[in-house]
Amino acid sequence: MSSLVLSLAVALSSSSHLAGAKVPIDAVVISVDPAHHRAKIHYAALETAPEGVRVVRVGDKSALRTMHPGERITAVADTSQTPWVISHVELNRFAR
Repeated sequence: MSSLVLSLAVALSSSSHLAGAKVPIDAVVISVDPAHHRAKIHYAALETAPEGVRVVRVGDKSALRTMHPGERITAVADTSQTPWVISHVELNRFAR
């Protein structure tokens, strides 16, 4: 029984570490809310989360001003925050 508890504790601590990770993301911008420093994105599957749609906070205001619906971006997401905070945003205007 104690080995089962230890295994469960190790598994939980590993998943907690991943949940708080800063991870690279590939996404498509769905909408932008400059007044609240937020954007709605559709992101590809991550190690820490399945593919999905999420409202994120954009840490860099200048990146937020250049983001438009339909554009592909790469960024770093801090998944320990709610909503996720994205930084190091790069626009991929020519990506298909």
